[in-house]
Amino acid sequence: MNACLMHKLRRLCLKFAFLWMGVFSIPGVASYALASLITQLTERCHQGLLRPLEILPPLNQIVDISTLSLQDFAFGALHPLAYAEIDQLVNLRAPHRKDCMLGIIRSIRDDLRSLGIHGEVIGRQKRYSSIFDKMEIQGRPFDDIYDLIGIRVLVDSTDDCYAVLKAIHLRWPPIPSRFKDFIAAPKTNFYRSVHTTIVELAGTPVELQIRTYEMHRQAESGSASHSKYKESMYGKKGALALV
Repeated sequence: MNACLMHKLRRLCLKFAFLWMGVFSIPGVASYALASLITQLTERCHQGLLRPLEILPPLNQIVDISTLSLQDFAFGALHPLAYAEIDQLVNLRAPHRKDCMLGIIRSIRDDLRSLGIHGEVIGRQKRYSSIFDKMEIQGRPFDDIYDLIGIRVLVDSTDDCYAVLKAIHLRWPPIPSRFKDFIAAPKTNFYRSVHTTIVELAGTPVELQIRTYEMHRQAESGSASHSKYKESMYGKKGALALV
């Protein structure tokens, strides 16, 4: 990493740290610990052990502010041209992402009520930094990214999963090649869920995951957890100690 980018990264991290400490009145010991963590993370970037955007997940874990998109904040500061390009691509393909997401959530909730199924429907808009990672690291073209909008449906039973899936496919046309049934055939890490991608009325693809509450608990905190994958990834590059 060049010296200019390294300096910019340090300033960005420290700016965030001081903002967070000021807003949440962090005590002196914790402030020192957070500053120490930032130093370790930025040095790892300098040594080539971490990419700049990889320092944000550990900070997210420490500060526990899920409402702030720290990755996008950092991404826009570190890669302004890429950020602007992705912003343009997203707005061309899905100009009203939030409205689209909220409309789909309302429709699925209506279906749950009609079917008499207890459940939750949660939506998210994919972060620009995540889109950038898919394009840069995985080499995927933007047109091959189908989860600009993601919807997750949680229900009580496996039968409910398939009943909701049927209702969704009756309401919106699915993309057959994007259907994956990890309930019938779980992943090797025991991850279970039904994945489907539908096309809403304006032509925007939307990825949906349907699973039971127990499947979700296992996916979030068990052996199938994405955070477990992240921890192992960071572990391979060296443990990040909070001292």
